[in-house]
Amino acid sequence: MLFSASTTAIPDVIALGATIQNDGIMYANGAGNSGVFAIATDNLGSSDTITVATNIGSATLPLSIMLCQTSMTTGARMQTPLATVTTTIAKNATPTFGIFASASGAIPFDPASSRIFVTFTDSTKAVRGETSVAVETQ
Repeated sequence: MLFSASTTAIPDVIALGATIQNDGIMYANGAGNSGVFAIATDNLGSSDTITVATNIGSATLPLSIMLCQTSMTTGARMQTPLATVTTTIAKNATPTFGIFASASGAIPFDPASSRIFVTFTDSTKAVRGETSVAVETQ
């Protein structure tokens, strides 16, 4: 949980991850295969340029992760997936994002350690939102 205080308006991005099986786990389905999940957001704070990036925390996982902004109505990709996405998120805007991860090895079920984090940082490099899902291969 993140807490911050400011004398000026700041972005406040609430982010929720949605996995295919609605269980909070992205399944990479074995080495070399991609897994996907979606992120829905709501910026309850001020408009700002937001950088969206992924990380795996302190874990060492055989993953390559890309993301892109998606259409809120169709879910279609709005751009080629990249390592990070920078976009302006207006106050009360609700952009969505797709996360694509490819495993190059086995990832056992360990939801406390094997996670993909999606972080939203503002133009001052302050974290203004984050969510995560567990990841495993089958």
